[in-house]
Amino acid sequence: MLASGLAGALAAGSGVSVVIADWCADDPMIQISPGHVVYLTDAADSSHLASLQAVTYRVLQTSTDQDGTHVTLLLYFPNDFVTGDSFNLSYTISTGPNGSGNVLAQGQTESGQVLIVNFTLPN
Repeated sequence: MLASGLAGALAAGSGVSVVIADWCADDPMIQISPGHVVYLTDAADSSHLASLQAVTYRVLQTSTDQDGTHVTLLLYFPNDFVTGDSFNLSYTISTGPNGSGNVLAQGQTESGQVLIVNFTLPN
């Protein structure tokens, strides 16, 4: 219940939904700050495409110092829309599409959970 409430709050808050999947030619760009974007690439079984397309995100915080722009990003991948079941997925946040460029963060997670990711965009 908490996850669905948070997902509703995210949708109402930023309203940002992006279409992503490991088989898409173009990964969505996430605007971090003016002139700074990253790409989010995810991968899961193709039966979960609708859920992958409904991922929501929000940039929670940024700060800049001599090392670069430090970013705190919230991600939410909803559970399977047909069955309601959670599923495993992997994600990559990078400076280029499809995990190319500088890989800033990557990992494995389960859908239906809020994920907080921290990374630094180098100067």
